[in-house]
Amino acid sequence: MKIHTKKIIPILFIVFFIMPPNLINFISLDLRGLFYYILIFFYWIFGLAFLKPIFFSSDQSKAKNFTLFLICAALLSFIIKNQINLFNIIFPITAYMAYRMALYQKINFVYLFNFSFALLYIVYYFNYYAILPDLFFRPGFNEDILYGSSSNAIPIALNNSLFTYIIFNRLYAWKANKFLYFFSFINLLLITMQGSRSGIVISLFLIFFIVYELNRDLVYRFKYLFLCTFFITVYYATQSLTQLFILTTSDFSSIETYSFLQERRIIAAFEFLNQLSFSNFLFGYPEDQWFGGEQYTFNSFLDFWNRYNLISFIFLIYLIISKILLNEKFFFPNYYLLPFIFYGMVESIYFPGFRDFIIYLIIFTPKNLRFNE
Repeated sequence: MKIHTKKIIPILFIVFFIMPPNLINFISLDLRGLFYYILIFFYWIFGLAFLKPIFFSSDQSKAKNFTLFLICAALLSFIIKNQINLFNIIFPITAYMAYRMALYQKINFVYLFNFSFALLYIVYYFNYYAILPDLFFRPGFNEDILYGSSSNAIPIALNNSLFTYIIFNRLYAWKANKFLYFFSFINLLLITMQGSRSGIVISLFLIFFIVYELNRDLVYRFKYLFLCTFFITVYYATQSLTQLFILTTSDFSSIETYSFLQERRIIAAFEFLNQLSFSNFLFGYPEDQWFGGEQYTFNSFLDFWNRYNLISFIFLIYLIISKILLNEKFFFPNYYLLPFIFYGMVESIYFPGFRDFIIYLIIFTPKNLRFNE
């Protein structure tokens, strides 16, 4: 039976790779396990259905090696810690699956992507924005209205959905410029109303990112404004590590001395570094380890190190540096790494996760890319 991939792949991307992380926090914790198992079942179905047209085609990138390396690291973690997190194995596989599907054929699902954005806006309006007591000033309002997450999940979803749109727009030459501008400004408005500082900064950065990508003459005319926004983004993304460096070069016991260390994301990263032993340094902490009341550090890179191991973390850094130094061999320019790096420094949203395939596309897609007809 011939599989009509140009018709099926767009639906698969939206339903099983792009929308799940955006809607997962609206599913009750009691039903979330069932939701994950259903997704895993369909991922295996896709793997079998597309085995020949996609996964048997040649892949000259390091994507397959990186995926196998992460799977081995997760299995090694199981042997050493006697604990296993299946998602540390499943998500690298699904990321590679989506990466290979994306590069198989040039497809167009602009209007389907637009529909997914409209659906997100409707869901977020009725579940969050419609119940806000005030658009911008609401002291005492409980922001932890989602299942297992605060309302910060909303800017994470909106920003990453837009970033994914930007990536596909360049990969498939969609020329969906007017839609990118429209969604970027709607996102900025909604995220500003929600109030996430990192979300607002990344949203502004993505707007300038889109302008730079689509209208560079405008960038040169307002270059100082763009430079200011860029350096503000860099500062915000790196300030937690800078502050931690200040602390670690003085006194590890003096957390109460520094007011900036009272923020959750700083405390979590501080606890991660402060509790390191030789074993934790090499292989990460046990699955039930807490960091200042959190099970993650609000930093995708520290959490990647923790979930896999130090060698895997070094391998990831090597791939990023190789991408930067050998930029002419890859499809996406180096500046596509910036949203991933900046957002990954302040939120635990990548590796492992549903959105990892977009990082695969940025790091591994070759310059001489040729789609199947």
